[in-house]
Amino acid sequence: MIDCAGMRWLVLLGFILAPGLCAADTLLIMDVFARVTPAGQTAPNPDPFLESILQGETSSAPEEVSQLDRKWFQIAPTAQDLKADLNGIGSQRVAVSFTVSVLPNGDCAVTNFQALASATNKQSFAPGSSQVSSIGGFTVSPGKRVMQSLTAFSEAGQVTYYLIFSAAKGVAG
Repeated sequence: MIDCAGMRWLVLLGFILAPGLCAADTLLIMDVFARVTPAGQTAPNPDPFLESILQGETSSAPEEVSQLDRKWFQIAPTAQDLKADLNGIGSQRVAVSFTVSVLPNGDCAVTNFQALASATNKQSFAPGSSQVSSIGGFTVSPGKRVMQSLTAFSEAGQVTYYLIFSAAKGVAG
């Protein structure tokens, strides 16, 4: 049986150790949108829908824009190499790889960023494919959004893939 003084020490020890057990981890979130622009037409520039997302507002997507996926990455304090392979529009695919680390201020540093939008899932660099690469990368602060984009062409026209990164504090479970 624990006496009153022992219970106080146990509670105090719990307060000291609990923050380490339930430390807030940083989450990197990647939302993937696609806009199909028929041949002979041009996409709006700037795109009001994407601008609203970057500002943190919610609005309904226009008919030609689809949200394809949302990936959540739990980020450790040390640098990690991450990859995502996603289905695109039709037989297209999008492959993304990058290194991410959490900075002392809680921001996510994304480096060695590479993304490929493949016009077909049969070969990586088929005609109509594109690649984006940024060795220096970018920084994503919690509550802010950063966009990267790339295109692939098909018979239907141009498909622009928008990769929108955001960061959030999460609780390890």
